[in-house]
Amino acid sequence: ASILSCADSRVAPELLFDVTAPYNFSPAVLTTAFLEQGRARLRECPPEFFSGFAALCDAFLSLDIRRRLGEISTPTLVLCGANDTLKPVRYSEILASAIPRASLRIIEDAPHAVVIERHEPVNESVLAFRALDDPYLEVRNVPVTLTVNNRPTAVPVGATVECTGHNG
Repeated sequence: ASILSCADSRVAPELLFDVTAPYNFSPAVLTTAFLEQGRARLRECPPEFFSGFAALCDAFLSLDIRRRLGEISTPTLVLCGANDTLKPVRYSEILASAIPRASLRIIEDAPHAVVIERHEPVNESVLAFRALDDPYLEVRNVPVTLTVNNRPTAVPVGATVECTGHNG
């Protein structure tokens, strides 16, 4: 069954979860209990959720904003899971290379649902990125590597990140 037909029909919310879960979560997370919880959550959703989800899927299939990415002037952190099969790393690399002040952070051993499965390195990455823009923000014990202007930069545990501004 396709994701769109599951979402459009609203006949079997469980089927929608079962079809999408392997694209969002790593196999280790897809336990019987986890799958049952996900199915139960979708059974509680109103019909508008499913029509909205179908519209979101349609938008992903047709939306192409690559030519406008260069207009983003705000420092941007592009985060992705190294094992994302729904939106593989190459898409995040496209975003990061096209946004002038972007940094790319690839979280190891993480699927599409990186913020759910690997929340600690996600939080550490956001704090470290924020520290690059705010010299008054103190971040301690954050083992990350940031890519700034296409150059990987290791931030060792316990290191102080001194920020003098952005180039670009």
